Amino acid sequence: MKKTSEALTTVLSLISDFIYRMDIRADGVFEMNWMSGDMKGTTGYEVEELKTVESWFRIIAPESHAVLQQHLERVVAGTVSEVEIKVIARDGSILWGQIFANPVYDKAANRVTHAC
Repeated sequence: MKKTSEALTTVLSLISDFIYRMDIRADGVFEMNWMSGDMKGTTGYEVEELKTVESWFRIIAPESHAVLQQHLERVVAGTVSEVEIKVIARDGSILWGQIFANPVYDKAANRVTHAC
């Protein structure tokens, strides 16, 4: 198990994009479970600053808010979704980000419980 974990950590460190798992609580609230990638080096924000969906809305341009909201609604409904959003980095620079989400349906809970 330790070797598998070390191998996964090595592979994830080589990926320039971000990989994440977002949990979706029964009340519909999204919470970041984990994220890999150099978020701080790319955006200037620490991963800890981006653990909630509300924090994502604070760092994206207003014209991307509706795009992200519709994306989240599709994910909760169980639909794979991919969107492009305009991110405002801490230094004020503009970055374009593509978000892909694959919702995972939990039969026991009878709902989507997370997305990766």
